[in-house]
Amino acid sequence: MYRIFEILNDTKKSQKLDKKEKATFDEYLDDCALQVGEEEIKKQYNELQKINKSKSLSIKSISSSDLDDYSRYSATTYAKDNYDNQDGSDKYPYLSSDNLSDCANFVSQCLHEGGLPMDNPSSGDWYIKAKVSNPNKTPENIEELDEDWSLADPSPWISAKEFDSYWSDNCYDTDNYEVDDLLDTNESAMVYSMENSHAGDPVVFIENGWFWDTVKHITIISCYIYNSDYDSIIPALASHTNHYEKDTLEDVAKRAKDAWGGDSIVKIIRIKENY
Repeated sequence: MYRIFEILNDTKKSQKLDKKEKATFDEYLDDCALQVGEEEIKKQYNELQKINKSKSLSIKSISSSDLDDYSRYSATTYAKDNYDNQDGSDKYPYLSSDNLSDCANFVSQCLHEGGLPMDNPSSGDWYIKAKVSNPNKTPENIEELDEDWSLADPSPWISAKEFDSYWSDNCYDTDNYEVDDLLDTNESAMVYSMENSHAGDPVVFIENGWFWDTVKHITIISCYIYNSDYDSIIPALASHTNHYEKDTLEDVAKRAKDAWGGDSIVKIIRIKENY
């Protein structure tokens, strides 16, 4: 029971409950908590649901017309031109230090440069704006970032977890694949990943944990490359933190398997239905 309370408290502090966590709590509450008299857990969970319901009303401001107007060409052109940019700009900081990671920030930039509008800070969370005319372009910690840049807290612009949650809720659709399935040339998962995606779609790498999943990395499809192992073109990815312009999904999936296991998840966020 202690672990359940710990999770509830941590989640209430962040005011965010993702789908995996909610399903786990629901299953526990339905099958176990009430039978053993853990009414306090039920009470705290109901309070948390109210927090998330009110929170969810303010984070979805991307419209279907915004998605339809998304320029995949502009997004991928920006990705290819800036995959190795470590200097930042007046529009966007570069986040790479012991305390900050740039992968979600970079893909957010690509989506915005592709035409997806930032949220209004009064009604949504996906945005970043400089507070001063000459901002610190390479902040090395959260304090330096907060001093010169305006962001939501927590921020789907720079947080991998929040990015995944925000865009999974706001996109056209998502497709999930286990890493081992993608890497099995006798299976068709890699080919499906090509058929069900387009350049400009984000790709999220998720560690499959014991209690819930952990978002580890955010990338974007920059192009497609022929791969003889699959006798097909397959997605190639651009990324920051680990800087690359067009590493194949196969190569990145192999690194994910080494780091987080073959049961880790690759999620393709399909921003819109067509090209």
